[in-house]
Amino acid sequence: MNANKPNAAGAAAGGATSHPVHPEGLAHLIKMANDIGHFFQAEERHEDAVVGVANHISKYWTPRMREKILTYLKGPADAQLPAIEALPREALERIAHPSAKPVLAPGGDPGGDAG
Repeated sequence: MNANKPNAAGAAAGGATSHPVHPEGLAHLIKMANDIGHFFQAEERHEDAVVGVANHISKYWTPRMREKILTYLKGPADAQLPAIEALPREALERIAHPSAKPVLAPGGDPGGDAG
């Protein structure tokens, strides 16, 4: 058993239970998403910036990381956490609802220096 992961037995014995979204971890994910947004703001076209952020998060973040921030995005904002800025918010909404607009730009280029 991993000592860093609480389980039902630990919770029953008075140990802390784990909320699916840890405030510290979520704050770090929000900071990373905002930092990625800052990088892609340099794109001339807004659409290219949104696609660049969405592709970076889709390609380099684990499913668990994406799930945590998308779950938070669906709920009410928490004043204890930093705000998700407009560009990463738009990219995350695109990831959450891929049928609305494609994530990849025509030609499949992830944009920026994302490899």
